[in-house]
Amino acid sequence: MRERSRFERELSELEVAGGAPARYFAGEAGGPVVKLTHFHVRKFLDLGTKALTPDPDPGVMTPTRMAVGYVLPADPRRQALQSALTALVTARYSSALSPTKPLRIAIADLTGAKQHAPVFAGISAFGANSEMEGASLPKILALYAVHQLRFDLDTFAARNKIDKASVLRSAIVAEWKKEGLRSTPNLTGLFKFVEKAGSPVTAQLHKTHDVHHNSVARALILALGFEYIGSVALQSGLFDQAHGGLWLNAAYNRPAVTWTRTPFPRLQRHNATALGAASFFVLLAQGRLVNQSTSKEIGDALAKHMCMGSSGLLDGIQALGGVQSPSPNKCGDDPPFIHDAIHVIREVSPGKRIEYAVAVLSKKPPVVYFTVLGQDLDRLIVAANP
Repeated sequence: MRERSRFERELSELEVAGGAPARYFAGEAGGPVVKLTHFHVRKFLDLGTKALTPDPDPGVMTPTRMAVGYVLPADPRRQALQSALTALVTARYSSALSPTKPLRIAIADLTGAKQHAPVFAGISAFGANSEMEGASLPKILALYAVHQLRFDLDTFAARNKIDKASVLRSAIVAEWKKEGLRSTPNLTGLFKFVEKAGSPVTAQLHKTHDVHHNSVARALILALGFEYIGSVALQSGLFDQAHGGLWLNAAYNRPAVTWTRTPFPRLQRHNATALGAASFFVLLAQGRLVNQSTSKEIGDALAKHMCMGSSGLLDGIQALGGVQSPSPNKCGDDPPFIHDAIHVIREVSPGKRIEYAVAVLSKKPPVVYFTVLGQDLDRLIVAANP
C-alpha cells in the first residue's frame, strides 16, 4: 500500500499546477481485465556500484517491480526541469496548448546516474484527457509483447523442467486458461521450438518483427491476441487503470479487427499517452523490457528506420551532432495525429554525454515542427547537466 501511495503522489504532481484529476478507466462495462503471470529480470540499485544490477534469476512481473524509478516531485532537479519545460512550451508553443489544439510532452533525463533515477517533466502527459489516438506509436506494445511471450515460454519451461515442445505448449495454454485468457497466442506461428536432450525446450522467433510497417504490426497483433498484449501492458505498468498509457483496442490495416469485448471500450483504438510512450523508452534504456539482452533486441528493431524521416524529433537532434547511432524510435502519423518517441544518447562535447527519452503527441492544427521541438527539448537536457 505504501508503494502505491507513493506512485499516486508522484503522478499527481507530474503535471503543471492545476492539472485535471486522474480519470479511472476501470468499470467501463467492458470485458474482463486479464492479468497473466509474466516473468522478467528485475533490476535494483546496487548501493556499492551505484548502478542498476540484475537479479540472478527471473521473477514475476508486477507494475511495482517494473516502476521506472522517476525521482519524486520534491526533488529540486525535477522541479527545475519541469519549470524549464513549462517555460519553453509557454513561450514557443502556447498555440498548441488549448484543449482543441493539443500538445502532449513527456521527457525523462537519463544522463549518468539519472539512468536509474530518471528526472521527469511533462505537459498533459497522463491522466484525464491526456490519451490520444496513437496512430502507429502503440505498435511498440506488440513488439514488446512478443519478446515477453518468448521469455514467458522459456522461463515456464525451465521452471517446470519441460523438454518437449508439445508438452510446453499444452501446459502453458492450460495455465493461461486458468488465469482467464480466452484467446491464446499462435505459438507455432510465432516461434520455432528447439528441443535438446537434458535441457528445457526453448522458443526462437521465426523472424524479427519490423513494426514500423502496418502489415507486420497487424500480423503480430493477431498472432499474439489482444488479451495477451493487454496483460503485458497492465503488468508492466505501461497502461495504468487510473492514468492511462499504451493500449491496443484494434489491429492495423483493413479489414478492421478489434477486441471481441475490450475491458476499456472508451479508450482510443490505438491508445497512447506521452507518459506511457516515454516510460517505454526509459525501460528500454534501463535494459528492463524483459532483460538487458531482450531490451537491446527491441531497441535494434526500432532503430532499423528513422520513423519520421526528415521531419521528426530525431532528425532535428541529429543535426546538433554527436548522436549515438542507432537510436530507437517510433512515430505515429495518421493526420491530424502526429506523434514521435525516441531514446537518445548524444555526445555534446568531448567527454560530455547526455541521455534522455522523450515522447511528443500532437493533433493538428496548429503545426508543430518536430525537428525544431526536438532541438529545444535537447537543450533542456544539456542545460540540466552542466
